[in-house]
Amino acid sequence: MASKNHDQEPVEAGVKPSVKGGAAPKSAKAEARREAILRGVTEIITRDGYRHQSLRELAKALGMEAQHVLYYFGNREELLQGVIELWDADSVRDPDLAGMVLPSLDLYVAAVRRSCAAPGIGYLYLSLAANAVVPSHPAHEFMKARQEMVRRDLVAAIEAEQAAGTIAQTIDAKVAARQLSALANGLQLQALINPDCDPAGDMAAAIRHLRGQVD
Repeated sequence: MASKNHDQEPVEAGVKPSVKGGAAPKSAKAEARREAILRGVTEIITRDGYRHQSLRELAKALGMEAQHVLYYFGNREELLQGVIELWDADSVRDPDLAGMVLPSLDLYVAAVRRSCAAPGIGYLYLSLAANAVVPSHPAHEFMKARQEMVRRDLVAAIEAEQAAGTIAQTIDAKVAARQLSALANGLQLQALINPDCDPAGDMAAAIRHLRGQVD
């Protein structure tokens, strides 16, 4: 919990796995408090954007002391990882996505659309992803695991559509999954620079093209 950790680049988070940095309390009350803090920080980043805020800045915006936040999270990195984990989980539970279940290419497009509506969250993820290419970065292993999780979900979604006859069997599902993941990240980066971009629309078009290759 040394102060030097407070200003490190945040550990990015996906749905799983979670890399816990501290001995956070495990009671139901403590878990509820953790979630309340995560939702508060998510609201701050969604509203104000991600500006590499320090732990103290985030705690102050919540009306808390940094040490109080550290009671529930081992460090700033664990806190921000939790923000993305919660965001991903909420994306799957979004009522607008009722009827969609993983694995689903349409759900992936919907998740991209939701992220683009909150540029601060998108920037948090992409900033972390760029920094995590360094093996010694605290988010490196997490990012590898998250990318693998996304790739597996996309492969499963493509293979399910191949079995249903909506995507051609000649398509290499693993290659197509990597391409869709890279396209989503690249389009979201473009949208941060040029808000006129429509990543979800472009993703949907790419998937329509993939489906259109059926004989």
